[in-house]
Amino acid sequence: MLPHLAPLLALHSCAPSTLPDPDAFTERLAAPLAFGPRPQRLTWRAVRVLTASDRGLRVMMSSLSRLPVRQWWSQWSRDDRAAARETFSMMGSGSGFVTDLRQARPERSSYRESTLRSLPCPTLVTASRHDGGVAFEHAEDFGRTIPRVRLVETGAPSHFHWLGASRGSVSRAVREFLAA
Repeated sequence: MLPHLAPLLALHSCAPSTLPDPDAFTERLAAPLAFGPRPQRLTWRAVRVLTASDRGLRVMMSSLSRLPVRQWWSQWSRDDRAAARETFSMMGSGSGFVTDLRQARPERSSYRESTLRSLPCPTLVTASRHDGGVAFEHAEDFGRTIPRVRLVETGAPSHFHWLGASRGSVSRAVREFLAA
């Protein structure tokens, strides 16, 4: 490895660890159908149409949170909702997501473990137990597998950890990590 090229690594709401991803078997089957190079354009177009309204954005965010949306939606400002819409409007996966899915298969777990155990640089992992997009178990697994790791639980209500009240704790964790 070339540690001088990446002296620090930060992983936010990240997968896959040594665990397979997506976490559910049915999601692992369906994801290539929705996010393959051709169908992904339609998938992301549908996401953009859905998230154009507050109602649609709430529906989409409900799939990215383990908490009921009604519990945290009011904590998001108008700017937070606009930032979430902007994020969804720019999403696209090309063939990258299918590559990620291939690499995240259960049978590649030992390869991922070997790679993670060999990381030469300090690593920050931020994650939330409420993230509906990436299970917190991945962050815990990174904590057990990466040699020089710092795991910070963000408390974010969704996968979008940079929006709402958790923004401050995530920013603080990154600043402290970079300063150390």
